[in-house]
Amino acid sequence: TWQTRFGSFTGYAYLIDNEDIASQSTRTFGLRHQRTLAIADALEWWYAVELASQQGWRRAPETGSVGYFNAEAGVRRSGHAVRIGFEQLQSN
Repeated sequence: TWQTRFGSFTGYAYLIDNEDIASQSTRTFGLRHQRTLAIADALEWWYAVELASQQGWRRAPETGSVGYFNAEAGVRRSGHAVRIGFEQLQSN
């Protein structure tokens, strides 16, 4: 995770080598950005955006890649929050 003045950026990788079912081995790389902004006393607005891509790995057949997208936004005040989000998972 990298903290910047524009919020945090988190990169990740999931490398799954399934020895029992080789066709299910996958590698996933993604990046998430999140930021919180103070609006007023004890009131803050935040948002997050995440992108990822997954494809076969190791002994899995090459079937292309699939994407993932997530966007969220919300407000918080004194321990209570309201948020809205959109998530999209692709397939092939």
